Amino acid sequence: MAEIANLLTEFISRLDLSEEVAQTFAEGGRVATIRRGESVVRQGEVCRHVIAILEGTFEAIACRSDGQQRLLGFAFTNEFVTDYPAFLAQSAARYTIQAITDCTVLLFPYEHTIQWFEYNMETQRFGRRIAELIMAEREERMLSFHMDTPEERYLKMLERCKDLDKQVSLKDIASMINVTPETVSRIRKKILLENKS
Repeated sequence: MAEIANLLTEFISRLDLSEEVAQTFAEGGRVATIRRGESVVRQGEVCRHVIAILEGTFEAIACRSDGQQRLLGFAFTNEFVTDYPAFLAQSAARYTIQAITDCTVLLFPYEHTIQWFEYNMETQRFGRRIAELIMAEREERMLSFHMDTPEERYLKMLERCKDLDKQVSLKDIASMINVTPETVSRIRKKILLENKS
């Protein structure tokens, strides 16, 4: 329990909230352990939570009409994740958010989240910030795909998750930066050599 309290304290300290608002934030979420392979949001089901990741890694995957799955992205420790438009509309999620490691999270239900956003001006600003963080990450991923080299895309993922290579498979990293697994291996070797010199 002390470990969860430490994770929560660390997460909240990054949010730059007043003590009062930080307290109401923590009280509004339900701490949960999500095991590897379990989903917190399921494609086609109503998106009921905003998820604060205290520890762990999630992937967002969508199943196309032909049955093929597409990897859309990752969310790491100290980030928020949800299908935000579906959450706000309380409509069916367009993709699944699934744990790829054992995760500790805070689950914020819709009713509480909307009430909390209206608590005062600080929580209203923070609600906008959550939306901005989620949307900015999506925009950055789209721009990076068109503007950055595969090595730059890999380095940006490493910035978000220092243990990327331990938490995400080589195949999934390759899929996210749109190269073959062999290219990811070459990028890793190049970075390793550069760090040694």
